Amino acid sequence: PAWPLAQAVSADVRVAGRDTKVSVREAQIAGVVAGPSQVVVYDNGRYADITVAAAAEGGAALRFVRETPVNTSLPFITQDWAGAGHIAVNGQVIMPLKADDTTPALSVALDFTLDNFGLEMPSYRTQISDLVGEGRFELPHQLTGTFSGRMFGQATNIVASADADWLRFEMAGRLRPEDVFALVDSPALNVAQGEFEFDADLSIAMADGITNLAITTDFMGMAAELPGHLGKAAADAAPSEVDVQFLPDYQSVRWRYQVTQGWLHVADTVLRGAVGIASAPPVPSEDDTAVLVSGTLTKLDLSDWTDLEATGIEQPDNAATGLTLPVDWSLRDLRIEEFVIGELAFDDVVLDGAQHDGTVSFDLHGDDLQAAITLPPEGPLQLNIAKLVLPGSEATASFTNPVATNPVATTPTVSDPLSINIGRVLPPAQVS
Repeated sequence: PAWPLAQAVSADVRVAGRDTKVSVREAQIAGVVAGPSQVVVYDNGRYADITVAAAAEGGAALRFVRETPVNTSLPFITQDWAGAGHIAVNGQVIMPLKADDTTPALSVALDFTLDNFGLEMPSYRTQISDLVGEGRFELPHQLTGTFSGRMFGQATNIVASADADWLRFEMAGRLRPEDVFALVDSPALNVAQGEFEFDADLSIAMADGITNLAITTDFMGMAAELPGHLGKAAADAAPSEVDVQFLPDYQSVRWRYQVTQGWLHVADTVLRGAVGIASAPPVPSEDDTAVLVSGTLTKLDLSDWTDLEATGIEQPDNAATGLTLPVDWSLRDLRIEEFVIGELAFDDVVLDGAQHDGTVSFDLHGDDLQAAITLPPEGPLQLNIAKLVLPGSEATASFTNPVATNPVATTPTVSDPLSINIGRVLPPAQVS
């Protein structure tokens, strides 16, 4: 864009040969209000040397960036960004007015102060408010400074830096679980509570790189109500990493948490992904649209996954019993060292399964258990058992006590290997 017209100018003008000096008392340009400033136009209007003192509200400052040649150096500030608060600016601008080889290039060097400044950045799923601090901006994109404010309502410290290829914002503060889901534009799962400290690095590509957000945390202060090794108490540390790449058509999210690592491609919904449990993530096929899960679990207790109050995962009205998530998934060769159903335990079970259109299905393969399970959106669980080896029962043989005055033959007792308690951990089912 070209430089916009200065308006409402109050100034003294002095013409001296080929140069013109303008002492500005007040002026407005693209919503920015200039106070006492000086403009010297050299060589019959070849270029202008401007010493400026100005102030603007947040929205006007963004408008200035978008509607002036400064936008060429900061193209990531898009039309959907919104600003609030106050910014005061002092510095120097060299503005070319004629296009030839002898005219100096555009140069901007500005010191600025933020006061309760706010930014909404929908493209990065982020909103920052109450920013205060001092910084400096020079072309092409050299932004430096130290600031404090609030992100997701929590106190956050921000340090800005830049090099030839990147503009970086290092952040340190606190987050809640729902804030992490908001960052990746994913439906929140009600599986964790609390707050935790984090460090983050938002790196905005100024050349050919991919803009990305890297978050590290130990999740101290957050309790995760997830089954087995996935859960944690608030006092436990779980060093973890989340990395978000902002691609043109979707966001690529990678993470490492507890014994899991994986990735998701997220647009308006989760497009695809893979999760590895105690292993690297599996490789899905090109046409896969579900989240593929594989790896090894030392123990899986069925009651942990069928008890909705224990998992805390909110279910839609037509959800399959206890296991429906807001994204389709599939299990491939998930190896379970100990599979527990109530008081029964089966060793070395391989689990395959999927969720599609609200229906959840599993296939279990082991030496003592081979079965297929289907959990439809409506109706009871369907269990088809091909093989089931139960623990042996102990029987006391019938005998006659020769010492007794009146010998009585005892009746052998047999314990049922299936406890009645199993019925309490299984949902209603049709069994064949």
